[in-house]
Amino acid sequence: MQSYGKFSGGWRELEDLRKRIAIPCGIKGQDKELISKLKKDLSKSFDMKDLGPTQQILGMKIVRERTKRKLWLSQEKYIERVLERFNMKSAKPVSTPLAMGSLMYAMVCTRPDIAHAIGVVSRFLENPGKEHREAVKWILGYLRGGAVSWQSKLQKCVTLSTIEAEYIAATKAGKEMVWLKRFLQKLGLHQK
Repeated sequence: MQSYGKFSGGWRELEDLRKRIAIPCGIKGQDKELISKLKKDLSKSFDMKDLGPTQQILGMKIVRERTKRKLWLSQEKYIERVLERFNMKSAKPVSTPLAMGSLMYAMVCTRPDIAHAIGVVSRFLENPGKEHREAVKWILGYLRGGAVSWQSKLQKCVTLSTIEAEYIAATKAGKEMVWLKRFLQKLGLHQK
């Protein structure tokens, strides 16, 4: 049995399935020789096709900027399918979210900006009323509105308290907001 670090072979239980199903698989690592050997060994047991770098996973489009070592995940197509499924392709964009169900996946992966609204609406899942359906329509319209600026990373300095850390985060968010406002004004979209 060949071993690849923490990964070891042992594919007998999949032998019957391998002729009937296609399993998308991404292999990632620093050691290109080891990856090449793994692919070669796997191809002895499976019909494989190297499709190059992964472009999509779990319905999310992967966008890379390798020179800056950045990676983005986009669920634009998923959101479009949800809008289509609920006959809301022509939903007007709205400026605030009030939202759920299929949308939780979008929230967890790439749209944390809808988390609070989904949390509020999800409290009424057992007995939803008309206003709750309207709230879901609002979130769909909000998602139709397009891009959101958010990020998650460690702060560049060590703080002595939670309040100090929150102050630094709020300051950075304020700077981002001022920059976005000026950017939109240069595009002719004046903000209040």
